[in-house]
Amino acid sequence: MLKILSKEQWTREVLKVRPLQLTEKSIFIDAFTNLTALKPVFYLYQQKDQTLISYIAFVRNGCIDHPFYFFYSPFWIADHLSDAKYAACLTEFVKQLTQLHRKILIKLPTEIEDLRPFQWNHFAIKHHYTYVKELSSLNYHETTRKNIRKCQKAGYVCRVEDLNHDTLHLNLGILKELNFFGKAKVNSIGELLMIAGRAGSVKCFNCYRDDRLVASNIILMDEEYKIAYTLLLNKIERTIKDDVHSLLHDFFFKELKLMGYEKVDLLGADLPTIAEFKSRFNAKLVPHFVVSYSQSQATVNKRIAKAKAILKKFIYKH
Repeated sequence: MLKILSKEQWTREVLKVRPLQLTEKSIFIDAFTNLTALKPVFYLYQQKDQTLISYIAFVRNGCIDHPFYFFYSPFWIADHLSDAKYAACLTEFVKQLTQLHRKILIKLPTEIEDLRPFQWNHFAIKHHYTYVKELSSLNYHETTRKNIRKCQKAGYVCRVEDLNHDTLHLNLGILKELNFFGKAKVNSIGELLMIAGRAGSVKCFNCYRDDRLVASNIILMDEEYKIAYTLLLNKIERTIKDDVHSLLHDFFFKELKLMGYEKVDLLGADLPTIAEFKSRFNAKLVPHFVVSYSQSQATVNKRIAKAKAILKKFIYKH
């Protein structure tokens, strides 16, 4: 049964079965709400008072949107379900969502691999990839090891630091340079990162040469689940091929391992050059999906499917 609860009720129910994920915590929900025109809606799907699916949707004018691209949606499904029960529960949950919202956009976490219930409910599915590095093994490709040694000999030094104006400006620069977003969106991303930094959920892993900042990586850290996410990465002189990013990755892998983290999601492997670089850290290639629904398009799809069924029936009769 699908339920819409208050934030407090939803949190109490979820905590009965698992700890909150980072983006399910109040500081992130409030930040998403304050920095966008979206309102959080707290969904639970339960059977016999047992929570099987949880989801925080961010809604505006009857449509579910995804506020910040580098976060996965706060969407969770119990991992003890059989295939049949998983499909039945998620199908019912998704169907009820489509009855409540004209449009839906969800960036599913990597753990959700069976997308049949979304297909059955006329969702469009976009296939993406990321690399996930297990910190239990820090073996790299020989090319990467060579690049790390070269940077170490050149005198580069790495440090873990709090997010500040300089490192934020450097990292946001990559979004501005590549025209990923407009100025207002980039500014809201910056505000969100500063909020997360003040809460201790974001750290900067920076690289210096002669005490001058040359590169920085902003990393989101989910201490409860022992996983970190590389949100943004940039360097001062992007035209200089000094392999500093190899050194910086090795540094934050080792530092995060010392902090007790188990894996790092490198957040992206769709572009060939980026994928090649990340693959050399012997990380695991993992698929993830963005699913979207449009009520008007779903209506068209249903009509086409009905017409095909009628045509097929007519052909077989004759």
